[in-house]
Amino acid sequence: MKEFNWRYEIKFLVEPSQWFQIKQMIALHPASFRTIFPDRMVNNVYYDTPNFSTCQDNMSGIAVRRKYRHRWYGNPEDKFSASVFEIKIKNNTLGRKETFKISELDTNGQIASAQLPESLSPLHLIPVLQNQYLRSYYLNAEGNFRLTIDRNIKYQKGIDHALTDRSYGTEDHRIVIELKFGQEDILNQKEITQYIPFRASKHSKYVTGILACY
Repeated sequence: MKEFNWRYEIKFLVEPSQWFQIKQMIALHPASFRTIFPDRMVNNVYYDTPNFSTCQDNMSGIAVRRKYRHRWYGNPEDKFSASVFEIKIKNNTLGRKETFKISELDTNGQIASAQLPESLSPLHLIPVLQNQYLRSYYLNAEGNFRLTIDRNIKYQKGIDHALTDRSYGTEDHRIVIELKFGQEDILNQKEITQYIPFRASKHSKYVTGILACY
């Protein structure tokens, strides 16, 4: 298991017609954001309880909540390319992740239970949503603020093992920008956000996908 430190995430939901404005913002931002990783497809299978308690906690604004997903990169069918199971933990505006490497699926195509912590067993988690998006990665010159841009977001109900990048049932054409930084930089975040010409917005791809597909 790998644990990540607590960090803040500020999200901006942008219309596709503003793509040029996004590129201009990155090019002209005083923090000198630069590309740190080639664009790549991000694939997720989200897990929840049979009564969607994780989704309900998010929609109700529960301060301390968790989200469960299986994540990998590249082609949708290649589930073992940097494949991990993530527990994303939220405490008000702070968040962190616990990740577990995945090496195999069971006979039903789900994550083998032996690879996950025993504390998840009583939850009876099941796969409820699959999604995919193209992500771009940027980092400021000082290296303490990361910016990601997600677009071409697609959703599919449940889990489909024959799924390809062209067979998702629901598309969201909006663009999601996320600004991510550590607790120690909370006082400096205004120096970054004041040059982002979009309104910060609460947004969850998981909740958006559930509402669109169910």
